[in-house]
Amino acid sequence: MRTFFACVFIFVAIAESIAIVTAGFEDQEAFVFWTLIAASIAGLLATKLKNTNKSLRKLIVYLLSAFFGFIYGLVFSYGVAFFLGPWIGAFGMPILLCWTAAGLSTFVAARLINDFPLKKSTPLILLTAVLASISVFSIPAIVRRVNNEQEVKIFVFRYTPGKREIVIVEDDPLSYSHDQRLSLTEHEVLKNRYQTGRLNLESQSVYGKGPESKVILVLSEPLTNEVSLRQPNQSTVFYFQNGNDFEAHSNTSPLLERRIVLGPREYTWENTDFVALSCMVESWDGSSTGRDVMLWEKGAK
Repeated sequence: MRTFFACVFIFVAIAESIAIVTAGFEDQEAFVFWTLIAASIAGLLATKLKNTNKSLRKLIVYLLSAFFGFIYGLVFSYGVAFFLGPWIGAFGMPILLCWTAAGLSTFVAARLINDFPLKKSTPLILLTAVLASISVFSIPAIVRRVNNEQEVKIFVFRYTPGKREIVIVEDDPLSYSHDQRLSLTEHEVLKNRYQTGRLNLESQSVYGKGPESKVILVLSEPLTNEVSLRQPNQSTVFYFQNGNDFEAHSNTSPLLERRIVLGPREYTWENTDFVALSCMVESWDGSSTGRDVMLWEKGAK
């Protein structure tokens, strides 16, 4: 029983530590509930497995314990996600990282408690917990780096034809942040393309993290069909509307196969029909996020 309670304590302590560091004390009630269930099951399994595979070398035994503990945390996390469905998104902390690190540490701790006196096993358990926590946080970062995660900044301009010299206005009414501005070089590209008329920044948004890429969209009328555009590769690309298509302008590296999908979205508000431009940005993991980035009254140009 001593090993069981020690394992439960270790699991809860590690999972809670990671949760507090990453998300503070929010959403703790549900997280503690599921963590106690996970810790109890992990304690039972780790206690049962602590004496198995005695014929193998010590290093292999501990590596197997770490592997099974990690797999346990993985399986439990996905089991809870399956049971809760969309409600799994209510957790503010990274439950997968919390429970995989806790599971790995708990299964190894059971072995250490069984093989060494408490005075010697305690620092080894603490070391295992630290290494496990660092590892589970490092793996996602490495995966994102290998898959070229980047921060995609999207600027959406509305072009209005005119006879006077081009005017570029970067006041963004749809964003809380006004600190993002185009560079002088990017301004020159726009001025060379549109020598007269007016360019108004309708919206700006940021997706992802990592090295910066910029996408500068210029539209003069609503789209009638969905359009798929390629993302830049840590560089800047301009997309100039030509009817329901876009002309790309980029002087740097080739574009990625990762996509930005633009499309019309019609709706009615206060007896007025509108056409919005929706923008969905594909991430490195295949998921997409986005929002409406421009608006026209239906039938207007």
